[in-house]
Amino acid sequence: NPSTAEFDPAKLRWEEVTSTAEWGARDAHAFFVVQDKLLLAGGVEAGNNYYGTKPPYWEIPHKNDLWVSEDGRDWKLVSEHLSWPPRRSFSVVEFKNKFWLFGGWSSVNGYRSDVWNSDDGVGWRQVLSRTEWSPREGQVAFVFQDKLWMIGGVNFEEREERRDIWVSEDGLKWTEVASTPPWSPRYDHAVSEFQGKLWYS
Repeated sequence: NPSTAEFDPAKLRWEEVTSTAEWGARDAHAFFVVQDKLLLAGGVEAGNNYYGTKPPYWEIPHKNDLWVSEDGRDWKLVSEHLSWPPRRSFSVVEFKNKFWLFGGWSSVNGYRSDVWNSDDGVGWRQVLSRTEWSPREGQVAFVFQDKLWMIGGVNFEEREERRDIWVSEDGLKWTEVASTPPWSPRYDHAVSEFQGKLWYS
């Protein structure tokens, strides 16, 4: 279509809408969209008081709060404590008209392989206390071909980085489809769909 402008990444421009969001500095949180609203949940409290200093990372306050924004600038605290335990490096994925949360490390009960779901991102219910895949954090999760997928992650207590691939058709029963794919084990990685294929890095 000649009327469609060609996409040029060099022309992308980012605009800072706020430097002082109400939810404060943090990392390893979840960030997702529900009904045209931005939602931010959980993660680890951040800031100059922690990084490079004591206490250790696992003793830094972990969150299970929920913040909502309609414009990315103004945020409202919806819940200070959601029903799932405070955690970091977990996954939240929209799948079959629900939001699914799983994995991560909790300051209450350590590495997790539990599964929670929600209709609106606010009210959560635990649907599995443990899955077929081992507890971990930093995994990548996504929907592809109407299935829920999860790859890799890490369990520092077991000193093990992972590269296994799991798939689910309903979010409840998981099947391992590969234990040793050709890439090296990793965590905090990324997957994107492009031209009908998955691209992994």
